This record gives sequence, structure tokens and C-alpha cells, in this order.
Amino acid sequence: MGSHWKKGEICGVDNCRSRLYTVDENDGYQYCENGHRRGNTLVIGEDEDQFNPHAKRLRKKSTDETEKTYQYFKGREAFDLYLQCYQLILRHQIWFMVHSKGLPAELENIIFDLWALRISTLKDRIDDASGDESQSQMFSSASEGETDHDGEAPRLGRRGRKVNDTPKLIDTLALCYLGTLTLRLPVTLGDLHDWVTEGDMVYIRAIKSIPVPMKERLPSAYHSSLDPNSTLKFERLHTAVLDLVVSYRRDCGAEFPPLNHPLLLYRYMKRLALPLEVYPAVTKLARLLGYTFTYRLELTNKRARITDIPEAQLISLIIVSVKLFYPFDDVRRYPSMVTEPAAAVIDWDAWKDATSKFRKTLEVPDKMKAGELMAVKEKDVFSMSGSQMDQYLDWYQRTWTDESVREQDKDSDFRTALFREFPVGPNDEQRSTSPAAISEKAIQEAETERLKVVLSKLKARAVITEEEAQDQGDIKRPGSQYKYFRKESDLPDNAKMFYEEAAKISGLSMKMLVKAVFLTEMKIQRRSDERRKEKRRREEL
Repeated sequence: MGSHWKKGEICGVDNCRSRLYTVDENDGYQYCENGHRRGNTLVIGEDEDQFNPHAKRLRKKSTDETEKTYQYFKGREAFDLYLQCYQLILRHQIWFMVHSKGLPAELENIIFDLWALRISTLKDRIDDASGDESQSQMFSSASEGETDHDGEAPRLGRRGRKVNDTPKLIDTLALCYLGTLTLRLPVTLGDLHDWVTEGDMVYIRAIKSIPVPMKERLPSAYHSSLDPNSTLKFERLHTAVLDLVVSYRRDCGAEFPPLNHPLLLYRYMKRLALPLEVYPAVTKLARLLGYTFTYRLELTNKRARITDIPEAQLISLIIVSVKLFYPFDDVRRYPSMVTEPAAAVIDWDAWKDATSKFRKTLEVPDKMKAGELMAVKEKDVFSMSGSQMDQYLDWYQRTWTDESVREQDKDSDFRTALFREFPVGPNDEQRSTSPAAISEKAIQEAETERLKVVLSKLKARAVITEEEAQDQGDIKRPGSQYKYFRKESDLPDNAKMFYEEAAKISGLSMKMLVKAVFLTEMKIQRRSDERRKEKRRREEL
């Protein structure tokens, strides 16, 4: 190529940000500094000798033509193409949920009905034929809300987004969750987060699911939207769901049913290895506090709190019930009747050992998780085994490398021959020796075994009647000396491990869960104070 570089528009091919171009002396086309060809326009008469007598006229014509020829779409066409790419990614996610996770086939219709409602709110932008894409409609590198809250709870419920806001990639996960919620399936945001984090469900590097011809016509600003550059955070996921719920209610009048809390409650109790006495306690506390496990209509008029999230309501009530019946401290509290739930005591040391064993059961020997692979640094390479190194290279090849060959590239034949001569990816022998994933059946069996171990370690607490308590003096009853935890650092060891398990299955971060439990406890305390005041007023009358 020539040695003279000229500045022009952003290349845009394969998300290339180069602005410098030069003319190839062999074919007369312009190429950026990364080797991408600029359109199909020849540049004639750029040689120093100016041997062509018509060079000036041809050069001017070529310049005009170049300015009108783009490798990517603009304006309405670009937005339409982005929506098509977006819908293709959504199809990949639905296919995974239905075919890999065994969810009902009607989930696809539900999700696409929700997507159709979302599209209807973009009618003005789709019909806009101005051909210009304003900067406010485009994405930036931080379009997915890649902000760090330093562990604090997110600013939830901002009364939804504007009607014509461009759909974000994280909204595909929110749509999938709202689809399962509509069918009242026992699927949590924690499940979606696990599927995405482990790389099973399309999200990280979702742009690789888009065909090459579509990617080449998509502006680079939209590329950044379909290519998240950080791990998915629980706060962002809940915020996306809340925003969509508010938008559907405000713009379409759509409402979503409550959680199928009986099934979810059973699932949580089994996963946390809890006695059955927790089930009725959660139900009673929900009635007392007015928790309906649904996204309330009032969210359209006020800022939401963490306790407005249905899954946060359910898991916080479970933890409060556990702290009432089976507290994490060593204080002896005696029930007055043998039928009280607190007559049994959980051995939290045995629960902790069973949980540690359960976690090890879910781990595949010598296999690195997707989150660990994403966090690998240079110094970690020296401590990897041969199998882990193969896993990392395979993951890097699947996630970051692009082996597509474009027909219009001048070196397409060379690249095709090169990939054929030096194939990448694991061979048949490596596939046969790679660590296998834990099956769902094995997980269920491990959960059941853990539950049996914990329940077999339950201890009986001595019963002290009211008459005996008067004779013995100060007897502590279940619920007395109840301890509040406002920060994660306040949690004792056993409580911290229990909170971690609860946060993982419910799709909340530890900060969010601790705050949700504390707010629920404060609500119970206020309700109890109101009852005492009411009782005192009645006695005075």
C-alpha cells in the first residue's frame, strides 16, 4: 500500500474505529490502517506522476461518489437493522430456555407478544424516514449502564424509560424473565444470571450470534450495545425488569401476575435445607405485611424500594422466619409448647458442613467456571494446569476470536486456506477428556441428600410452660433478643453463609439481600408497635 494516509469517516467494519485511509497501488481501493476496504469506489489519479490527463475530473467524481457510499446503514435503516439483530439474539435466548432448560414451548409466543408491545412504542422512530440518526438515539460505550454502585442498592424504579428509548441488550433478559413470570413458572432472575454467567445463554459477546452481512451494515455505535464489556450485575438486571414493568403498565396498560410463590417457596426451602415449619410462617408474615409477591401498580408513580421486588419479598420473609425460629446465635430460647416451630433447633455447624459438601459436589474437578475465566490475569497462567489452560484457550477462542471470512476481502482466499490448514478449537480427543458438567439429576440428588443430613441433625429444645417460667425467673422465649444486621460485615459466619446461599438462588446481591431483610424487619417492628399502641388505647378506654 501507499505511504500517504488521509483522515476520513470511521471505518465501521467489524466495529473498527480507524479514521486513517490509504490507497492500494495494485487495485486502486482505499483501505484503513487495519486493512478494511472502504466501499466499492476506486480512487483514480492519485499517483505523483499524474499520468492520466483526465485525473482531475475523475478524482472529483470519485470523491463525490465516496462521500455518498457507506459500508453501514444510517438513520432509520440502521435502527431497523438493529431491531432485527436484537430480535435474532432474543430468539437464541428463547431457544436455549425451551430446548436446553425444558421450559414450555408457549414461552416463545409470550415473549414475542411482549416484544411486539415494546415495538409498538417505537412506531414513531421506525416510521421516521428522515434518514438521520440523532446522537441521542445512538449508543455509547456505557450504554448498558456499566456503572459501579460500589455494592450499594441500585436506584430502582425510575418510572420506566421513555417510550422511544432504544432497547438495550439487557432488556432481552428482562423480557425472558417477564415471559416466565406471565406463565408463572418457578424461574428466578438468579437462574437467568447463572445461565448468562456460565456462558450457556447468549448475552456476553452476543454480537457473535449476528450474521456477518448484518454486522457489516450495523453502525459501530450499535455494535457496542450488542457487545457488553463487563460482567452482568444483579442490580442492573433488577433495574431493567422494573423499568420494563413500569413502561408496560404506563404505555400499554399491561399488568403481570404475582410470583408462583408456593412453588418458589418450596424450591427455596429445599435448596436452603429448611424444615417445613418455615412454609406457614412465611405465608402468615406475607399477609401481615401485605406482601403480594407482585409488581405493584404504584410503581408508576413513585420510586421503588428493594422490598417492592417480589423475589426480595419472598426471600426476606424466609430469612426473617429462620431468624425467629432458628436464630444464628447461641442464646437458649425455650418454647412454651411442644407444638411450636421453635421446639426444634437447627445445628448450624452441621448445616454449614453439609452446605460446604454440597458446593463441592457441584464443582467439576479441574474445571474453571465462566466467571473465573473472565477474571484470569497474566500471573494466573503460571498456576494453571494443562486442562485449565486448554479450557481458557477454548473459552477465549469461542468468546473473542472471529473466524468469519468475508467474500469481499481481498485476502479471503488466503484466510480460508489458513483456517483450513491451522484449525482452532478442541479436537475429538480433547472433547472426550474435557470435564463434564454436572447434570440436573445429580444436583437434585445432592440437594435431597443435603436436606436429609440437616434434618437428621435437628435437636429438640426443652419446653418450659408459663407456670414453670414464673418459678424459674427470667426465661427467654423464641423471638426474644432478635438481632438485626444492617451491613454484611455484621453477619456472623453461619448467617453469612446462609445469606450467600439465599442471595444466589433469589438473584440478589448480598448488599441487596441484607437491606431487603432489614427493611422487612423494620416493617414488622412498626406493625408490632402499632398493635401495642392500639392495645394500650383500648385498655385505657
